[in-house]
Amino acid sequence: MRRAFRLFLEAAKLGNVSAYVLLGQFYDCGSGVKFNENAALYWYRRAYRCGDHLAANNIGCIWRDRNSLELAIQWFRRAVRLGDGDANLNIAKVYLHRKRDEKAAMRYLKATCKARNVTVGSREEARQMMKDLRNRTYFPEPSPKRPPSKWRST
Repeated sequence: MRRAFRLFLEAAKLGNVSAYVLLGQFYDCGSGVKFNENAALYWYRRAYRCGDHLAANNIGCIWRDRNSLELAIQWFRRAVRLGDGDANLNIAKVYLHRKRDEKAAMRYLKATCKARNVTVGSREEARQMMKDLRNRTYFPEPSPKRPPSKWRST
């Protein structure tokens, strides 16, 4: 992984935007390098400035995990504006799990289902969450302080 990191760093120095996102993920996960959220944010922001929706979504995830919910929602909304339909699901989860606002969560779950650029998994998860909320069978678990390191977006 260290070798891969160095190769992506060279690509980033040449201006490859995809490399910016991947470098952010390397730091975000501590894969091939020491875990460093601030370095991850640096690379994600560079990618975002070039219009990358995954980077905006991943920045939102970092702020959500740091419990800066308003900042997280702002970044998820930026990802949505860049065409990332999956970010609507992240917003819904913040409203549901952290803010306990089912009405707002339902709006974003519907937006996830209607989005053009959304993964099948996110659409199915949103549909199931809406169904469970309507049937009063959805009970969010308490959110962990910091989820285990993992790749935030695919």
